[in-house]
Amino acid sequence: MDKCLTVCDVLKGSDAHLAGFLPGDIILGIEDHTISDLIDFSIHSADCEFDVKILRNRNIKTIHVRRRPLCDLGMSFQTPVPDGVKRCNSGCIFCFVDQLPYGLRSELYLKDDDYRLSFLTGNFITLNNLSRQDMKRIVDQYISPLYISLHTTDPEIRSYMMGSSAAIDGLKLFWELDKNRIKTHLQVVLCPDVNDHDVLEKTLSDLYEEAENVLSIGLVPVATSGSGNSFTVQDVLTDEGHGKSKLRSFDKKRSLEVLETVKKWQRTFHDRFKSRVVYASDELFLIAGSEIPGAMYYGGFPQIENGIGMIRDFLDEFKRELSRLSKRPQEVQYKGNFESRKFVLLTGEYFHETLSVCCAKLNKHLGQRTKAIAVSNICFGPNVKVTGLLCAEDIQKAVKVVSDDEIILIPEIIFNDAGYTLDGMSKDDLLKTITCKVHIISIEATKMIRFVLNGCALPS
Repeated sequence: MDKCLTVCDVLKGSDAHLAGFLPGDIILGIEDHTISDLIDFSIHSADCEFDVKILRNRNIKTIHVRRRPLCDLGMSFQTPVPDGVKRCNSGCIFCFVDQLPYGLRSELYLKDDDYRLSFLTGNFITLNNLSRQDMKRIVDQYISPLYISLHTTDPEIRSYMMGSSAAIDGLKLFWELDKNRIKTHLQVVLCPDVNDHDVLEKTLSDLYEEAENVLSIGLVPVATSGSGNSFTVQDVLTDEGHGKSKLRSFDKKRSLEVLETVKKWQRTFHDRFKSRVVYASDELFLIAGSEIPGAMYYGGFPQIENGIGMIRDFLDEFKRELSRLSKRPQEVQYKGNFESRKFVLLTGEYFHETLSVCCAKLNKHLGQRTKAIAVSNICFGPNVKVTGLLCAEDIQKAVKVVSDDEIILIPEIIFNDAGYTLDGMSKDDLLKTITCKVHIISIEATKMIRFVLNGCALPS
């Protein structure tokens, strides 16, 4: 029974609660269908009424479910894939997991490559470990869209980049999925002198000419950990004979070249698909020193979780909330002596300039005293500048320059759902190491503004 869905929680008043489900119930089947994972459950529980066979306290019983239209069933599971997550069998030259230093949370070193999690949570997968049975299921159940790490349409270069000849088969499977109407979001991790320049042009040309079901193509620069251009891990040689230390980071010139390529291909894709399709990550704009484009550039933000459009989304939300409060000063209610306090927002180096500009506007229009501090990444090295990869030791060093009359605001994004940093420190333990006043806040613009105005901290 270890490979069956097990109910974790049942929302009170929900259809699942009314039907009689309890935490710990093991799902055996729905009607005549065997249920292997959350995808199966979602497909076969879509009807208005159905019977679910469960195992409870070693007894098999049937629960009849009546489902209200457009309502969530109200039930969660211990894991969406009880038979275990499919692991990555590639050895990519840019794999960030392979670059991780020792001593981080153990789960960070596990490389998943599961098409089910791609569909359920938006994880990018290689397709290099798919079986024919997996392919049949994806097509038969129309498991779409999928998020795919493509990197290039050149078979040999893809094989080189992924450190495995299976990458050639994975590329063939992508084209097969496209012909079977499976929608995809593609990721291209750009590595200087490997899959940029002419190789990138050929990749985009191939996708434009031959792909019919690609929803978006996200271009992101390779992330290199450690000092300079070398990796923190020992070079790994694969059957293709490559070494990871050959990779270099993107500079301003190369980033500008990619942005021009994207601009050109956006026009081309739009002429055919009425969508821009290809997008550059925020990092490329920041490295190039270019202005973040408007919301129209991102076409509905299909890859915002991949760092493509996050800054624009923040800026637009910040502008809307600031404008609203400026027109409704009666809603700006300070608590106690709140307006005299000084706030210091900690952030990664990439987001520092954007956040500093927003702080200046907050100070000007609402009379606040806020500022942003760029936190250098000690754990992963100077090339890693995103906020989400900051560790406890990075925060602890940064707060040493904060004065006693300032209040530190730590972004909640540095913690996982269980409340731990990447280097394994809990929220409570981190806060105990900081002697001045400190709060953990959301990095969403509206929530950040409202905290600064009203002092409403997020629940721990």
